[in-house]
Amino acid sequence: MQQERTLPQDTLARFGAVIVTARDLRERIELMPWPEKGFSSDQDSSKMKALSSLIAEKLLSLEASVMNVGESEETALMLQGLERVLARDELYRREVRAKINVSEKEIREGLKRYAAELRVLMVGARSQSDAGKLYDRLSLSSDIESEIRRIDRSMFVEQDTITVNFGGLDVPFEDEVYGLVRFKPGPPLQSQFYGWVVPVLLDAKANPVYLKQTITERRKRVEEEIRRRNEDVRAGTYSGSVLKSKHAASDSVMFERFAGTLLATIEKDSASHRNGGAFMILPEDLDKTSRLLHTHLGEFFVHMESGGMTLGEVIEAFRYERFAFSSLDPRRFRFALNNCIRVVVQGELLGREALKQNLHFARNVRHDLEMWRSHRVARQLLWRIVDTVGVNDEELMAYLARQGEAFTARFEVDIQEVLSEKPDLAAALYDSLQKGSSFFEIARRYSTRKEWAANGGRSGFFPISQYPRLGFTAMVTDTGKIVGPIVLEDGLSILRVLGKRSKQGEAATDFDSLMSRTRANLLIKKRAEVVNGYLSDLASKYSLEVRKNSLRSLRLNPVTMFTNRYMGFGGVMNAVPMLMPQWEWLRDWEKRFKITP
Repeated sequence: MQQERTLPQDTLARFGAVIVTARDLRERIELMPWPEKGFSSDQDSSKMKALSSLIAEKLLSLEASVMNVGESEETALMLQGLERVLARDELYRREVRAKINVSEKEIREGLKRYAAELRVLMVGARSQSDAGKLYDRLSLSSDIESEIRRIDRSMFVEQDTITVNFGGLDVPFEDEVYGLVRFKPGPPLQSQFYGWVVPVLLDAKANPVYLKQTITERRKRVEEEIRRRNEDVRAGTYSGSVLKSKHAASDSVMFERFAGTLLATIEKDSASHRNGGAFMILPEDLDKTSRLLHTHLGEFFVHMESGGMTLGEVIEAFRYERFAFSSLDPRRFRFALNNCIRVVVQGELLGREALKQNLHFARNVRHDLEMWRSHRVARQLLWRIVDTVGVNDEELMAYLARQGEAFTARFEVDIQEVLSEKPDLAAALYDSLQKGSSFFEIARRYSTRKEWAANGGRSGFFPISQYPRLGFTAMVTDTGKIVGPIVLEDGLSILRVLGKRSKQGEAATDFDSLMSRTRANLLIKKRAEVVNGYLSDLASKYSLEVRKNSLRSLRLNPVTMFTNRYMGFGGVMNAVPMLMPQWEWLRDWEKRFKITP
């Protein structure tokens, strides 16, 4: 028994020094898709499968640490980059989010705007000067639309009618349009979306979304939007204070190497990278770029006073961004990529500020980093285990034999055989055949299976059930290949596969493909058995205890969702790693150990 110690009240399982809590389980299956979630009729079973899968991951992670699995440069680079992103997010939480307060005055003004939906005519101008002239001209008219038709087209570039709702535009622009009087032009203003314009309020009506919400919902929506805006302002001010004295420069040779490799990777399948009107960088692009530039990953790409960023670090930082390119034209692509690198460097500098404040030691950061580390090394150990599992011909034939008469009588094979009772002679004949000697002549002269020897060793088609050992060997052997010597009751057999067919009219069946699929299915089953046994052994080794009663009382959100986590100061990643279904091992383990109630 493990030594008793104080455990969290929501403990669901423990083993070794590892404790699995309800919080651990909830965050892994509520934020990401999980099989069977939402089927309330069998919630206990679904929760038990999820807990078993999480325990499996943590068992593998624990054993991986003992075996030093995951101690690669690639894993170290991934964890270093993730630590910086998580620490930067913690910096945002403390320096931005925690210092934002939304006043009642802001909420009242926000509710007033939220209640109204505006229809605004935007009269665009080429410059601030032209916008001023437009405003003066329209201010003198009592009929705006007629006046616009009379104005020389050279004074404005376009006009468009837009619908304005609270929270939909940049703040200065919104401040102006919500202060307009109907059919009166507003002073010229510059919008990040529309450039220089003269706005004219055409109509104001009740916001249909506002009308459908309760008072509490309205207030929450307004407060969230104001908080977001205030956070943006605070974040800009704070990041500016950190970055203002920092300088960075990329290595031109390394930039060209990175840009050329990444662009070539995207161009090989540009259609799969299109999203709307842009080309996205996919995770596999970064993986391939890393492989192609493996020898350069440790070289400096960006030079900074506080220490440079290597190519490997830059590529890792790209994994937490959603960069898009409007064009794959080499010049335009490089221009946009340079801006992307600028964003990455700014994030790196903010991350270093977070490390300087020791925020990588914050509880939230350590929890999230360990969760991702555990997930990664567990998968690496699992891959190592399954890579050792294979299916040989003997296992495949034994499996097929267990399928019974329904299988063995269904298929027929045609072979050419040399049967000999003498091991030395059989070995010599096999070598001769491999060197190109005539199978027909050798079989007719040496084979002791006389009924086939007279025909040069050819059997003609026969059902597998007639000669199971020969039939199964032929089924798992590629057509035309010579194999042997095979030990039979009546001697040593050397055979060549001439043909395979089905007695049920499946003349077009690709038997080699059938065997490949059968072998693949058997491999999946065998690997599952090996992994389940391995996990069961680990559960025993580390004295696993599972608290089923605590699990039964746990209530989970049944809605299936895929959740992104948007990081402070920019960046996005999956909220948590997706939990890999791995629960069948528990049955084997439960046969040996009693679950703690």
